[in-house]
Amino acid sequence: MVVGSLPEEETDGPKVGLTIYLVKPEMVATFEHVVKKGRDVLPLKAPLNGEFIVFPPGARTAAWVDLVRSVLQDSSQLAELKSQSPGGLLIVRREKDTFVVSFTHAWQKLEDQWLESDFGLRVALNAIPPDKIVEIRAEQVFGNWHIASERAPRASFVDQFGVEFDRDLVATLDGVPANSPLFGKHVRGGTNMRVERSFSKLGDVLDKAATQFRSNAYKKRWPEIGNIKPVGDAGIIEKLDAKLDAEFEFGEAQKKLVLFTPAHRHGEELPLADGYVYGRISKNPEIRPYLLVGSWNDLLREQG
Repeated sequence: MVVGSLPEEETDGPKVGLTIYLVKPEMVATFEHVVKKGRDVLPLKAPLNGEFIVFPPGARTAAWVDLVRSVLQDSSQLAELKSQSPGGLLIVRREKDTFVVSFTHAWQKLEDQWLESDFGLRVALNAIPPDKIVEIRAEQVFGNWHIASERAPRASFVDQFGVEFDRDLVATLDGVPANSPLFGKHVRGGTNMRVERSFSKLGDVLDKAATQFRSNAYKKRWPEIGNIKPVGDAGIIEKLDAKLDAEFEFGEAQKKLVLFTPAHRHGEELPLADGYVYGRISKNPEIRPYLLVGSWNDLLREQG
């Protein structure tokens, strides 16, 4: 008799692609109220705690059908072509975390403000070593804006990718996990995380992802990533604005705030901004590339 282990597909079930999001704790109530309202909500069985939200298919005609009909000699020969694609959101609660697993188009029902924007990226950074990178998707935010996506034919060292971490925001990281066998042979992380695992392992995968998301261990091997990131959360923006107002009120902004001329962003047409002019614009104004708050306040006082 030969004793051995069965392949994973035979013991845990076949692997499936899982697209997973993490809901911000303060947004869970809002998220659940919106996605559950007026829809079928099916409770999950133990050991999972949560619900499945059903998004039934809606028959619609593809946009290209009418275009094709317009060039046919007899448009009636092209039958009605409508597509239907059901979707769903699987809500799973694990202790203090609320995860969402999206199926087909249901991810479109999620709003950015509900989600931890760097959930998948932080999980990937903690799981993937620098020499096991398959793809990096980055956004250049200084200078002319653009998005770059590089993919290697095999797992490679990060230095082989043309990303400048002091200039670019890493949006997505794809590679081979080294210390997280629960994630399988591949993990992709951005706002969401994407893995291929047996569905029976979902709870374990979510628990491991929660641990990885909260870990700062990635900063030791990825010190260049995560030092800058855009702020899109309305709550954080409000807090930052309040902090800026307070620093103006107590004189701190005058010591350390510098305003630079705007740059072209996202390819939009903008008048070329060379610098700032204090006071009225004369025929030959003195242009400065940056505006010191103190100098601006001095001018306002001089002008009354």
